[in-house]
Amino acid sequence: MKLIAALSTAVLASTFSSIVEAHTYVTNFYVNGVDQGNDVCIRPYFVGQDHWKNFPIKDVRSDDIRCGKNNANTAAAKSCSVPAGGSLTIEWHAGSRANATDEIIHESHHGPCMVYLSPAGKNSWVKIWEDAANTGGVWCTDRLKKKRGKMDGVVVPRGLANGKYDVRAEIIAHHESDANYLENSARGAQFYIACLSITVTNGGSTSLPAGVAFPGAYKATDKGIHYNLYSNWPTFDAPYTAPGPKVWKPSAVAATTAKPAATTTKKAVTTTRKAATTRKPAATKKPTTTRKPTATTTRKPATTPAKKVIVVKKIIKVVVVKKAA
Repeated sequence: MKLIAALSTAVLASTFSSIVEAHTYVTNFYVNGVDQGNDVCIRPYFVGQDHWKNFPIKDVRSDDIRCGKNNANTAAAKSCSVPAGGSLTIEWHAGSRANATDEIIHESHHGPCMVYLSPAGKNSWVKIWEDAANTGGVWCTDRLKKKRGKMDGVVVPRGLANGKYDVRAEIIAHHESDANYLENSARGAQFYIACLSITVTNGGSTSLPAGVAFPGAYKATDKGIHYNLYSNWPTFDAPYTAPGPKVWKPSAVAATTAKPAATTTKKAVTTTRKAATTRKPAATKKPTTTRKPTATTTRKPATTPAKKVIVVKKIIKVVVVKKAA
């Protein structure tokens, strides 16, 4: 019995160790496909005696929910230049990116991915990208594993004003979120968060709208946080809505700006039609009134009947002469 207990303890310890090592964190990121280097422009992670570098955050009320353990008000040593409209690829790993067998994140950790943007040093976060689809039970975390940890498709809004910004990348693992963390602190959703520093160049005049604050944006009772991953077992595709605000799309703002332009064009067309109404009273009818008097003057000089009467008189005179002879 002691041997069985010892073996069970060893198996549990091994399993727990593999799960902890399979937690995930951002090692580096790319700008338009160009790798910026290991840990470059990324806020330094807290590493303590009881915490791994990639240890998850679970209490959404904590300042740690902003940028990770003890990272709420720290800053990266460097800010990387990104042109407005440029793409970011954020790379995640459980251990080392140099390890070809690194599993990125444990296979049990299914969940969505999100990216926020804030003016540097401000706690005002705007969601600019998310992947919360779980079709057939395949989540963003599963897609990350196939892409070797690369979270791609993140675009810095085109026309965004130049300046320094903070990027907040986030993964939510739902393997224990069927329990509410506030009711059972041993379980609950797990948040993996990293914050990066960028400097936007070649931008325009578009400013970020008012964002959400961390903590504050999420509640432990939100449907996208207190979520039962296993409710559609054996698949993991129960309906899901990501927590936080909707993705900000500045292109929609541009579209609304274009609509008034189309309206002003239509107004110009209507003014052209008004000019056409001016042409209608143009002297089209007046010439017709001019033709009427010319027609009447033509009828007046028709005195041919008078000439015929004179001719008749002359004929009568000729006949009289013949009778006298």
